[in-house]
Amino acid sequence: MVAGVRPPVFLTYTFVIMGCAVIFQWEMLFPDALDISVMATLPIRLRRLLTGRIAAMAMFLALVHVGTSGLGCLFLPAVADQRCGYFRQLLAQVVAVSMSGVSIVGALITVQAVLVSLPHGTLAETMRAVVRILSLIALLTLLFLFPLTAHYLHPLLGTSISPAAVRWFPPFWFLAIYECVMWSDRAPSIFHSLAPTGVLATATMMAAAVATYPLGYQRRVRQILEGSMKQSAVKARSSLQVLLHRAVLRTPKARATAHFAAQTLRRTERLQLYMAMYIGLGIALVLSGVLALQLDGPNVKVVFSSDGLRMSVPVVAFWAVAGMKTVMLSPIGRRGSWIFRVIDGTPSNEVFRSGRVLTTCVVIAGTLLSIAVLNALAPRDLIGASMLVTQVLFGCTLPIILTEIFFADVRTVPFTGIERRSVHELPFTFIRYFVIFPAFVLTMAAAEGWTSVSVRNTSLGVIALGAAYLMACSFRMWLGARLPPKEELTLIGFGAE
Repeated sequence: MVAGVRPPVFLTYTFVIMGCAVIFQWEMLFPDALDISVMATLPIRLRRLLTGRIAAMAMFLALVHVGTSGLGCLFLPAVADQRCGYFRQLLAQVVAVSMSGVSIVGALITVQAVLVSLPHGTLAETMRAVVRILSLIALLTLLFLFPLTAHYLHPLLGTSISPAAVRWFPPFWFLAIYECVMWSDRAPSIFHSLAPTGVLATATMMAAAVATYPLGYQRRVRQILEGSMKQSAVKARSSLQVLLHRAVLRTPKARATAHFAAQTLRRTERLQLYMAMYIGLGIALVLSGVLALQLDGPNVKVVFSSDGLRMSVPVVAFWAVAGMKTVMLSPIGRRGSWIFRVIDGTPSNEVFRSGRVLTTCVVIAGTLLSIAVLNALAPRDLIGASMLVTQVLFGCTLPIILTEIFFADVRTVPFTGIERRSVHELPFTFIRYFVIFPAFVLTMAAAEGWTSVSVRNTSLGVIALGAAYLMACSFRMWLGARLPPKEELTLIGFGAE
């Protein structure tokens, strides 16, 4: 193989960045009610509005592509010693990077156009939100998992017969295009079989986007003009909701705060995307620790690591709690925040507890789901009954402890305040994520292994986790006594976004 590792890194980076740009501007791909109400009164044809939005979207994506990949295309051929000429490598870099970005953009626009064409309703909105979140998680996972595959590029692509996973890994398609453009007939034979796949995928995605986007645009305009009737039904309260009301959220004020936070998180897709970023990072770290590539002669096989399985619970819990705190203190979704100031005045401790309860429930559900998925995929010889019980124990207790620690300095109602940051907090952020996080994960992984040895160790582990929870609660109350609730009206906001 003649290519180095750097070109695949740039190709994957472009693939992920362009996909994330489309996902974060998902709602701007099609008109909303404000666009139609303003533009419909003007003597402008619908076709002109369509072409104008396409031109604006194309310019935005072109600027993102040039801004993220332009310097790499110019300077990488200058520093790489490929012995094929600067302009030849520049051409290969531009062609491969451009096709990588165009393919993911076309794929996501096609998916969005198909989802918009579905009958308007709660199910369709849920499907759009789920697909958007899963797409972002998949892209981030692809980006953070690439170093794992980059180490085995030579075994994976150095033979004429490639594994099936190589042929279904999009960055390898565009790496093949890069190699074929730069080296022509001297490129390895595997690239000559993967390059047509990349060309065909790019052409197919763009053709699908061109065919489906006008239909989706027309369908979206019709939905806005005709309106949508949302049927609201009184849903029966779940057993978990009843349990929370009776055990934790005992007062109407606490229940109102918890439901306000849950509904804000459910109806605001941008908040869900921020949460998906943290989840995607956690999943990528988990997979990079659980999965390992092992050489088996000329082939490379995927193996599971028992140490990685034990580290999965603290990794998911840590990043999920960090994501929930970031989301609840973000300046998004604060249109109804003024009601707490008008009705309740200064927030109380029971209101703060509602945000911690919501965070704990969400993180425990996500952690248990990750445990179930990993145990379903891992070989049976790595998963025993004692290890499963230990993972469930840590998956239910670590989110509670981490929530108490992360939210110790939070003195605002969820989705009503903004976390003020300064450059003086950068050292603490660095220590939190680059020192405390690795130490926490390694410690909890070792504790899981020790706890699953015997029943006695499990009992001692339960006692230790209970003691850790009491210490976390004491730390939160100690810090909360020294941090008064924030009363600035600028932090509460009266509907200003």
